[in-house]
Amino acid sequence: MRAMTPRRHTLALVLAGLVAALPAHAQGVAEQIARQMTRQGFDTVEIEATWLGRTRITGLRDGGSREIVVNPNTGEILRDLWLNADGRVRAADIDLDDIEDRVDAAEDAAKDAEDAAKDAEDAADDAADAAEDAADDAEDADDAEDAADNSAGKGQGGGSSSGSESDSDNDSDSSGKGSGGDSESDDD
Repeated sequence: MRAMTPRRHTLALVLAGLVAALPAHAQGVAEQIARQMTRQGFDTVEIEATWLGRTRITGLRDGGSREIVVNPNTGEILRDLWLNADGRVRAADIDLDDIEDRVDAAEDAAKDAEDAAKDAEDAADDAADAAEDAADDAEDADDAEDAADNSAGKGQGGGSSSGSESDSDNDSDSSGKGSGGDSESDDD
């Protein structure tokens, strides 16, 4: 079984980065809206969280107030309410196209980060496979070396045992001669 710790570690870091980027993305949209409201002349622009977990941006201008509520997960503007000094609703002049373009750019960046995470995971898989192949090759080389050592050892041991066999063959030959001599004397 191969160790998958480096790959899991890499994947965990990438996923943590993506998860951490979502609130930062929404916070970035809220900050962009707050900057735009400041440029439009709003004073006391504040960013706060609502009870439902959304982001509220409020500002005051010419006695009126404006409140924008943003979904922190997507950056979507859920409400844009502008009240005049007399409490009547006023048309908002925020540049939604600009904000949508920025949100799209942030989503594209998140997709690029996700693609990079997949590429990193693939690279980690390739590296793990290469390491496993290298370990298998090293094991095969060790096995081949052991086999070579064993065959070399058998050749040396076989020579000495065959020498013993030839010694015993010689002994039997010499004993055969002796017995052959006896057999010759039996023929007489």
